[in-house]
Amino acid sequence: MACGSGRRLVFVDATEFPEAYRLTGRYKVDADSVVVTVNVFKGKERVGQVKVAGLKSKPDELADKVGTEVEKLLAGKK
Repeated sequence: MACGSGRRLVFVDATEFPEAYRLTGRYKVDADSVVVTVNVFKGKERVGQVKVAGLKSKPDELADKVGTEVEKLLAGKK
């Protein structure tokens, strides 16, 4: 996700924040269709899951959809 996309999320590849939210997931490609399943963890506890679909030819849009859905999920956790 680009920093200028207006997101409040920050992605950091680090182990210094054990209680930070962590995203893990898988994706499935079928022709130009991609389905991404993302599990959201806080520490070792899974706090939610989001699933989004998009086009392989438009990865930026797919990443934006993932970010939007994760933000919605985390907004409900406050």
